[in-house]
Amino acid sequence: MKRAEYASFDAVGLASLVAKGEVTEAEVVAAACDAIGHVNPGIRAVVDDAAPVPRAGTGTGRLAGVPFLLKDLGVFRAGVPSEAGSRLCRDFRSPVTSTIVERYDNAGLVTLGRTKSPEFGFSPTTEPRHYGPAHNPWDLAYSPGGSSGGAAAAVAAGCVPAAHANDAGGSIRIPASCCGLFGLKPTRGRIPVGPAFAEAVCGLGADHVVSRSVRDSALLLDLTRGPAPGDPYGVSTSVPSYADGIERPLAKLRIGLWHTAWSGGPLAPEVAAALDGAARLCAELGHHVEPIAFDGGVPWDAFVDANATVWCANLAALVDFFSGLMQRPIDSEHLEEQNLVVYHYGKQRLATDLLATANVFNAVSRAMGALFTRYDVVLSPVMVNTTPRLGEFVNFHQGMTAMEWCRCIFDPLPFTPLFNVTGAPAASVPFGWDRKGLPIGVQIGADVGNESVLLNLARQFELAQPWAQRRPAVHAAN
Repeated sequence: MKRAEYASFDAVGLASLVAKGEVTEAEVVAAACDAIGHVNPGIRAVVDDAAPVPRAGTGTGRLAGVPFLLKDLGVFRAGVPSEAGSRLCRDFRSPVTSTIVERYDNAGLVTLGRTKSPEFGFSPTTEPRHYGPAHNPWDLAYSPGGSSGGAAAAVAAGCVPAAHANDAGGSIRIPASCCGLFGLKPTRGRIPVGPAFAEAVCGLGADHVVSRSVRDSALLLDLTRGPAPGDPYGVSTSVPSYADGIERPLAKLRIGLWHTAWSGGPLAPEVAAALDGAARLCAELGHHVEPIAFDGGVPWDAFVDANATVWCANLAALVDFFSGLMQRPIDSEHLEEQNLVVYHYGKQRLATDLLATANVFNAVSRAMGALFTRYDVVLSPVMVNTTPRLGEFVNFHQGMTAMEWCRCIFDPLPFTPLFNVTGAPAASVPFGWDRKGLPIGVQIGADVGNESVLLNLARQFELAQPWAQRRPAVHAAN
């Protein structure tokens, strides 16, 4: 199997070839390693040299023989490096394997290495000092987004058909938008984050994948969902199979069109045009679309302050843990400058400060819950701007405070973190291109537990305006 042929298939397609005996697992893996070797010198998205990692599963699952990559943040395989994009965690090897990784193994996926993450995931662009930035395959001067930017760049460039990603403020949806992929953040508790953690970032975080096809995302959700023993919570479902569900007709939906950034300020014209185009397509598909005026229940600044408290306190706890474990000082040699500032701010937060965020998050969740009594889906941008150049997404300046840094992150991203706070599912769907030829995603969000409606609507988008056949400048088939 040549790398160009390999890169033309999604995960479901590759698994079908292996199952039918038309190609062997070894041939598929060899093509994947060739693809990574071909594009990674440009995109620099994969941390390790591509090589199969021994798996605990049988290799006979639904996706047997399909190459895969794990994000270098939040998931572990016992004995394999996991560094969270930080020099502080250099050469850390977990003694335990994450439940989701075990489920990937049992699905038959063949893990070939790690993808880059910003340090501790505390950035919407993947530019860590530890192993250098990842580059967008559509234009190497541009950001692939973050914090799952390495995963998105690798999938968009044809290294693997889908890759693990996670999202505590938009970290699946932002890079999916920047790289022209489908990226679903599931409902809180749908996929377990243990056993190393009870929850990620006080419940804001969720794991899943970025993928080129909707059906890959749906099947991988089927194969990884469900609580593990000891999980603090899980999500019940009446959906027998998400993968089967996307092929069924979708009833007429009530769709709210959210056009105004909660943080204030205008949308970039190309982002607004993509959103309007998506709204027109929804109407053409028979759905009822109407504009909404969103009231988040609290002022935007209060929402950012609450998120900053949670994020900074969580980072401080992680830094203290790894500093003690790895016996490394908390200094500028081991921690990036902005995260040193965030660390000290997080250390100053009181337990009462952290508990007070629950009141803010509750007000926001009640406002969103009321919105979903009137609408099945909310359609919005992913970001207020088009994909920025590397070094221009967010910039930390000497003397900047932790709160100034957090506002620098959140103000351009007023649409994604709402769904982390509420725990509801949301996805980025490719829809449009900017004048530089980089993709633009639109966000579709639903009420808690309603991934099925998002997957089905995204499948309608995919059939009406296919995106996977358009390749970036740096690609395995080029």
